[in-house]
Amino acid sequence: MSLNLTQYPSGNCFRNKVTEFVMTSTYSVTMSITINPNGQTEEIFTGRYRPDFSGQINVDVTDIVKDYVKSTVPTNANDYAQADFVKEFGYKIEEDNGGSAQGTFKVFNVACNTTESVVNWCAAHFLTHQAAQKYTNYESPEWLTWYDFNGDYELVARFYPKLGGNREITVKSDSEEGCYTVNVCYSRLIRMASILPSHLKGYYDLILFDGDSKELARQRYLYKERSGMERYYVFANALGGVDTIIADGENLLQPELTYNYGRFGNLYAAIDDTENIRSWNQSLTLAWRERNWLWEILSTKGEAAIYDTNAKTYERIIISDAPIKISDKGQLASASFSYLMSEAMAMPVILESEEQSREFNQSAADAAEELHDETTAVVLSFDKEGNGGFETEEVTLLATKLYVEFEPTTVQATVHYSIDGKLAGDFDPSEDTSPVIITKAAGASVMFTSQDAVLDEVVVSYYPITIQSV
Repeated sequence: MSLNLTQYPSGNCFRNKVTEFVMTSTYSVTMSITINPNGQTEEIFTGRYRPDFSGQINVDVTDIVKDYVKSTVPTNANDYAQADFVKEFGYKIEEDNGGSAQGTFKVFNVACNTTESVVNWCAAHFLTHQAAQKYTNYESPEWLTWYDFNGDYELVARFYPKLGGNREITVKSDSEEGCYTVNVCYSRLIRMASILPSHLKGYYDLILFDGDSKELARQRYLYKERSGMERYYVFANALGGVDTIIADGENLLQPELTYNYGRFGNLYAAIDDTENIRSWNQSLTLAWRERNWLWEILSTKGEAAIYDTNAKTYERIIISDAPIKISDKGQLASASFSYLMSEAMAMPVILESEEQSREFNQSAADAAEELHDETTAVVLSFDKEGNGGFETEEVTLLATKLYVEFEPTTVQATVHYSIDGKLAGDFDPSEDTSPVIITKAAGASVMFTSQDAVLDEVVVSYYPITIQSV
């Protein structure tokens, strides 16, 4: 009997659904698996198999190929491509009698139980199992990931002002096929949109469109004020995306000390190589809808990191324990997981309470956020006064951006503004005009001038602290 390959992986495969090789032959066969990293073919496996009593050979290569596809957690970039999300593999089977078979297949870093094809499923979903309406806050690092097969997808953030309607901004436009992870944190998007938080309803949508402007997927975030106890963890999930867990429970430092000793004759003495491993235990509470999501994240064993809201950086962590108990008769009231820092800390002695230090830093962050969200407004009124017009008093504002807004009854007329005595620009306010953004140096003086018209209540709103440019 010559080699007859009856089943094999082809096309695109989910990571957990790589089709098993099934072949029949009366001779032994040699199979090799190759990968093509950076255009250079590399052999990653070679095996020799003989048929069973019925002449059949079964080879499952799932465990071989799945280690070559992965997703990474963020660093400081606002968007990045998941370079190892999909890999192409080649196979070659050679029979001792001279028969042979070969081919290629792609594996995507998605573990999904669905009857849909990889293309159809990935094209219609964000790569996450988080709730379609997820709570977030001002600082929570939120990320969305998708796979673009055509290179023309567009991610749009849609905000809903209290006065009605909506405003959209483009967050990311793809230029080529690939897997993209994008920062959709509220604090980032609100600055991109140049909208005051106090003027918005408490939610916003992230919508993924294809090249024909067809909506493919939507994620809604519900805004929630911080309690000051939150810690933020990001994980590479089972679908190859990046998820954020907001943990509001106790964060307990639990150092593990190992003392080594030796025997010297009849005496025992300590050996100076005491091991100090600092481990943390994080507790959290989740609604019953999120319990399976949490279980999936912690069981994936992908990359993980903790987000430092002060330094705005991600520190890699290693999950060391995750005791989760799920009951079918109630909700998951609480859970916990333990972790180590990915890079071992060299400090042999704990000189101060890390918990107190973190609480102090968190309190400072809370105070900064409250100050950031408080807006201050200066109301400007212009009365017609001769041919020279009427100038307001000079105003000094501690901000780098001003948001000039207008009442619906405002009469259209040109308003000029000068920064530190130099004419910087003008605008024509009306009820249909979007807020005008004026960028200036912090502490600069701004003077507004209006001529040939009467204007009532032109409102200049600003943050009382410096805002960095987007």
